[in-house]
Amino acid sequence: MGTHGKHPKFSNWWDPLFRGQIRLPMCLSCEHTIYPPRENCPLCLSDNLQWLINSNLATVLATTTLHHSFEPEFQRRLPLSLALLELETGPIVIANGLPALAPGDIVVADVVKETAGGFDVPVFRVFSLNRQSLHK
Repeated sequence: MGTHGKHPKFSNWWDPLFRGQIRLPMCLSCEHTIYPPRENCPLCLSDNLQWLINSNLATVLATTTLHHSFEPEFQRRLPLSLALLELETGPIVIANGLPALAPGDIVVADVVKETAGGFDVPVFRVFSLNRQSLHK
């Protein structure tokens, strides 16, 4: 088993993430959802934050397929479908996708723990899709 080198201040992020929950800080001063997690809000610099479990619903912003890689870890997964997702609360993440994804699709994102290079890393992935838009 690898290590993720987590800082204790961010156990609210790592621990739930490795259980499949997307938990992010929200600034109570300006209501901005912060990703990646930080000690202060990047918009208003407030440290008045509350950790909230976020919805796993996301909108696909863009997709691509990786056909070539020099990294042995990725070579065994080729071709690898990737998607840029906007979570319902606003943050944007890169996820392992499905080949049939298209911009505007509504998906359910999951988080799994994978070990790469001796480190545990959270990997966002798409596990279902609904061809309706959240942003009507």
